[in-house]
Amino acid sequence: MPDRHVRSLRPLIKALGLIVGWMVSAAAVPASAQPVRYFDEPLAAYGSWVDDPAYGRVWRPRDTPPDWRPYTYGRWVYTTEYGWVWVSEEPWGWVVYHYGHWVWTSQWGWVWMAGDVWAPSWVEWCYGGGYVGWTPMPPDPYWQGSYYYGIYDCSSPRYYSRAVFISETYFASPRVSAHVIAPSQNAVAARDTINVTSYTRADGLVANRSIDIIKLQAVTGQSIKPVRVVQAKGPVPVGASRGLCKSCAFTGPGSRHSASPGSTSARR
Repeated sequence: MPDRHVRSLRPLIKALGLIVGWMVSAAAVPASAQPVRYFDEPLAAYGSWVDDPAYGRVWRPRDTPPDWRPYTYGRWVYTTEYGWVWVSEEPWGWVVYHYGHWVWTSQWGWVWMAGDVWAPSWVEWCYGGGYVGWTPMPPDPYWQGSYYYGIYDCSSPRYYSRAVFISETYFASPRVSAHVIAPSQNAVAARDTINVTSYTRADGLVANRSIDIIKLQAVTGQSIKPVRVVQAKGPVPVGASRGLCKSCAFTGPGSRHSASPGSTSARR
C-alpha cells in the first residue's frame, strides 16, 4: 500500500483503537459495581446478598410475609418536582425503592438489583375500571429518548399476578397496605385497566407522572395537595410519614455516580 494511503488511514486506525480500548475498559468494570459496594452496609442488617444465575449478585429482604411484594408498605405522595414518589415504611426502603430494580426469581422470589440512579419509584402502572395497579418495571427499561412508557400488558398474568392493586379511592391514602386487594382478585381488577406508565428524565433527574392527578381528583372527589421537597438535616424515623402529616419523609435524589443516603422531607 502506498505510504500516502497509510498516512490517510492513521486517524481512522487511531479512532478504532480508542473505541476498542474504551469498550474493554467499560466491560472490565460492571456498571453496578459501585452501588453494590456502597449499599452493602446499609442493607446488611435487613437481608442478605445472594448470587442469581440470571441477574448476578442481588439482595433479599429478611422476614417478609409469604405474599410480600415490593411497593406495598408505604404510601404515594405527589410532588411538583418528581411526580408520584413512594414513601416507604420499611427501614431499608430509602435504598431499594429509589435505586435499582426489583425482579422476581423462581429460586429466591423477589430480589433487588442494585443501581445508581435515583427515581421517585421504578414501577409500571395500570389504571382503569376504578383500580390502580403497579409492579416493578424491567431491570433494563427501554427509554425512548427522555421518556419511558412501559411495556407490560395489564391484562397479562405476567403483570397482574405479581402486581399491587388498590381502589383508586384509596390510592393516596396514608397507608397503602391497609387497602391493597387480595392477589387472588388481581385478574378482575386488571381487566379494565391500561398501561399508563409515563416517566421522564432531564438533567439527570427522573420524574413519575404516570397517574394523572387531575383525573384522580375528579373521579374520587379528593383534593390532593402537592408536597414540596426540602433537604432534611438528618435521618427521619421510619413511620414518620404515616397519617395525615404536614411533612412526609423520603430519600432525595442522588447523582448517577454518587448514590448518597441523604434524607429528604416532603412538606405540604
